[in-house]
Amino acid sequence: MTVKTTIIPLDPEGVDRIAEEIQTFFEEQGLSRREVLRIRLTMETMLLRLLAWEERPKTVSLSLGKRFRRPTVLLRYDGGAFDPSVTAEGGEEWSGRILASLGLAPSWSFRAGRNTLQLRIPKASGRSQLFWLAVAVVLAVVLGMAGGLLSDPVRTILDDALLTPIFNAFLGLITTFAGPMIFMTIAAGVFSIGDTASLNRIGKTMFARYLGTAFLVSVLTLAVVRPFLSLVDGSGQGSSQIQQISEMLFEILSKNPIQPFLDANTLQIIVLGVFAGIVLLILGERAKHVQAFVEECSIVLQMMMEAVCRLIPLFVFVSLLRQIWSGAVGQLLGLWKPFLLYLLVNVVFLAILTAEVSLRTRTSPVLLLKKAAPATLVAFTTASSMAAYSLSQETCKQRLGIRPRLFDFCFPLGIVIYMPSGVTTFVLLAGYLAEVYRIPVSPSWMVLAVILAAFLSVAVPPTPGAMLTCYGILLVQLGIPIEAMLMAVTLNVVLDFFMTAVDVLALQLELTSQAKMLNMVDEEILRRP
Repeated sequence: MTVKTTIIPLDPEGVDRIAEEIQTFFEEQGLSRREVLRIRLTMETMLLRLLAWEERPKTVSLSLGKRFRRPTVLLRYDGGAFDPSVTAEGGEEWSGRILASLGLAPSWSFRAGRNTLQLRIPKASGRSQLFWLAVAVVLAVVLGMAGGLLSDPVRTILDDALLTPIFNAFLGLITTFAGPMIFMTIAAGVFSIGDTASLNRIGKTMFARYLGTAFLVSVLTLAVVRPFLSLVDGSGQGSSQIQQISEMLFEILSKNPIQPFLDANTLQIIVLGVFAGIVLLILGERAKHVQAFVEECSIVLQMMMEAVCRLIPLFVFVSLLRQIWSGAVGQLLGLWKPFLLYLLVNVVFLAILTAEVSLRTRTSPVLLLKKAAPATLVAFTTASSMAAYSLSQETCKQRLGIRPRLFDFCFPLGIVIYMPSGVTTFVLLAGYLAEVYRIPVSPSWMVLAVILAAFLSVAVPPTPGAMLTCYGILLVQLGIPIEAMLMAVTLNVVLDFFMTAVDVLALQLELTSQAKMLNMVDEEILRRP
């Protein structure tokens, strides 16, 4: 699509004209009326702040088009540095950074005397990729059956010369980007909190709850699914197991900052990312150029990973065809078991979470679930927490009585790092694949699986297909054959809608509990039917 650029005077009439053109543009892209109005109001607010600026420019440049297949708005204006997404008090800076990284708010930059305000709209759902996945599966089945007409030597040549190199190349791309992307995402997420004062009051409670929930869900999942799995006992002497667990925990700290990336040691990369983010947070303005570099690198790596993940249908096609020709396709038929176990674990988790929030707030659990249901339904039907954001905002502020400041502080980051359903998927997938491939499971292996699942759920970047990156890491760290990626991808396609819905529901309930703990909830609104 051709990018359309227009120079428009910055005056009240110009603001109306820009808002009208933006609205028309996104209506042509097929966005819902609700989303179009939200975008128009957001951009109008930015423009009115720019209009009220003492040094406002006479004109602005409006560009409408697509970048990397995403509808994009660019507003450019000359003069001094001025970010219209930040209020006079600076209260929106933190949440604005997180929302901008998700495509839910404009991002601002200033270079060479020119300000740029950019809004990129993420894809509303994974339906397009779901279609191509279905095509890939059908083609693989058809060619797999047709392959029976070929001789074994011919199939072997095709596998060695074509299918296996494509399979290995795709996994190599994921491995290349996984470590740096996770490091940059975590570091940027930590220092984007803005200041240590915000971290001290609200941030501590938020991070403790988010990370604590990840570990509790990881342990809960293992406890629930363990009786249903037939695992090979890999335990040795008690003292050796304790020693292995101790060594594993101390090895989280790397000896140098480069080795974790060379070894693809995810736990060490995550720790380095958190440490770097905290240092940049403490340094504040003194490290603003480094912060900008990390944020830009995070965005670039996420976009590169998005491009790689568009090849997932090709990967599924190649993997399934190899499975059919090798006679191992029967393993996919057993995926009903982890699917049912997934549903069981999440029912237990949501029941516990709802009961905890109900008791803490003295509110009916039925009422809580009814209020959180609309946003949850949108998340389930679209498989996108970002599509459910505006409805979640309305629910939390107007139905659950959560103070706007707390919502703006905690919810954006929650979308990124609060994934209890993802934790369940990681642990369940690890246990099920260990059963299928007869991997010896020892206490130290289970401890590693619990820790990995919790940390990976926090480290998953807000990028379509990023879960696939973490599946590869999980398999490598736990000694599961990389060929199991096909089962991981297949299960992820089925569970994606459920995972998003569970995470959005749990985040609304979790934020209600945090609001009560911090005395930042209107209890009259909360208990109102």
